[in-house]
Amino acid sequence: MSLLSTTLAVLASMAAGAAVTAPEPMTTAEMTTSGDWDARLDGEGKLWLAYYDTSRLLRLRQPDGQHRLIVPEGRGQAPSGLAMAALDQGAALLWRDKVPEKGLYVARADQPQRPAVELAGTTQPLVRFESAVAGGRLHALWYGEAPVEGSSDRYNLYYRSMDLAETETPSEALSPTERVLPGIYPVWATDPSGAVMVFSWLANETPQRIAARFRPAGADAFGETLSVAEVPGITPIFRAFRSGNRWFAVWLSQYGPTRTEFLLEGAYTDDEGKTWTAFAFDDLRGFDMASLDVIADDAGHILIAATARQRVEDVLGKHDIKLIRSLDRGTTWSAAESLRPAALAGEFQARYPSLAFGAKPGEVLLVWEDWREIRGRVYAAFSTDYGATWALNNVPLPHSPETNLTLTSRRNGLYRHGDRFELIAEQATSDKLAFKSLVRLSFTAEDLGELAAAEKSAPAPEAAGADAATDPRSEAALRERIQAFWKAMLEKDFDTTYAMQDPFFRARHADQTYKSNMGRILYADFKIDEVKVDGARAEVKTRVRASIPPFRAKTGEIISRPEEEIAIPEVWVWVDDAWYREYYSDGQEARFTPY
Repeated sequence: MSLLSTTLAVLASMAAGAAVTAPEPMTTAEMTTSGDWDARLDGEGKLWLAYYDTSRLLRLRQPDGQHRLIVPEGRGQAPSGLAMAALDQGAALLWRDKVPEKGLYVARADQPQRPAVELAGTTQPLVRFESAVAGGRLHALWYGEAPVEGSSDRYNLYYRSMDLAETETPSEALSPTERVLPGIYPVWATDPSGAVMVFSWLANETPQRIAARFRPAGADAFGETLSVAEVPGITPIFRAFRSGNRWFAVWLSQYGPTRTEFLLEGAYTDDEGKTWTAFAFDDLRGFDMASLDVIADDAGHILIAATARQRVEDVLGKHDIKLIRSLDRGTTWSAAESLRPAALAGEFQARYPSLAFGAKPGEVLLVWEDWREIRGRVYAAFSTDYGATWALNNVPLPHSPETNLTLTSRRNGLYRHGDRFELIAEQATSDKLAFKSLVRLSFTAEDLGELAAAEKSAPAPEAAGADAATDPRSEAALRERIQAFWKAMLEKDFDTTYAMQDPFFRARHADQTYKSNMGRILYADFKIDEVKVDGARAEVKTRVRASIPPFRAKTGEIISRPEEEIAIPEVWVWVDDAWYREYYSDGQEARFTPY
């Protein structure tokens, strides 16, 4: 669907009374594309958002919309990593710093006058860490690189907690630091009482295995190391969660001599880790994964959404969204399904799904980043029966014109606020996709239904007409566009040909740079043999007559080619309400469109 029709759908929905908001800016400082962020709703429903700007300074957006730097008083800073935990009032903010030495710091986001407390001591923390509030305490799990006497393990997982009732002397509220397990992935789950289960992959054990340790609520230490499953290798796709009294871990295993035979596996325990029941998702065997999101309730409803792509003889397909469900606390699982039309899976990637339960039993919202419109968009699906069926599916959410709206593998930015769903998304500041800002979308299930109705009632592109005069998306209009491009190439009108290249290429290459590399090839004639339009993408076969007059290359070699006929495969994309030629460099095997 085009930007114009999407915009019309949004306007029609709003006119019908839907309270769908356009993306609301949430950050005041620019971020790099890889810049980390986190957000939490506190017990009063107030949103706290922390993020890193392009100078790697940690900033906090308060619920009143004010922004401030998290700068330790009296010293420099070099922060990295980020984790937040919601409090009854406010939020706890954790970050790692290297100045004056490596430390893991926690501060009350709502109490800027209180100094940050250092948690990690001499463990030399690194950038992966987690935090949670349960049982009246703030719990923290991290991995550090401090040498441990008598151990060959270079990296280890550490745990510490803080009594949230202690307000005068926070350092006295801290539990002792405990080395839990060797490992580099801080993976855990907690329950409301404050019980904690930590998992790790023990790479230096024989056999290599997933292990766990359980800490009951109120206990002074973790229990013995528990074997969960033997696994020869895993990826960073490693998660833990809980449903009622059942504790889970899921991980993406790596089998085979080259560790490229992937399989999503897991195990659960009903007796705090003494025994484990293993399971595997065999219909996803061979699928590599780039992200995983899980939601579970105490009634036994579990949904897992993954960014997955199949590897066939070392050839990776496009990313797609896979969804798995259980209605009986993981005793049985559904087959993995994709909610997108099958025709899109091989052409346009989708990734980074996020899940949230709704206000009513059975309500589930799934959102994902989708590139079917050439630009990044966020699409949604809504269910009232825990994902058994989808009342609404493939609904595009509002976006700002000529921008790319995306999600991230690091965070689930989707949450429920009363009867509304809210989503923190990333909006690139240009088609170079090097910098971003954060935006928020807010809507109810009813709003989403009105968006879907407006989308369904919008006229299909081909209904506007059959010729270029009335339908700019038609094959006839595209042929005119291709004719104009190659006519300009024959005439060496490189201003025109540059303007007809896709916007992602133009964002990375100035017109002068483009034109300085043109003109070596002389085009004498062209003919369009075939045009196949498939949504926002068209495959074109063009024959051109071209020659290369003699010139001296940088190596000193004289290069020339006599005139000959050459077949050129082209791809044209519909973006910003026009057809553009997708730039492709044969020599570098490079293109810049990210779909």
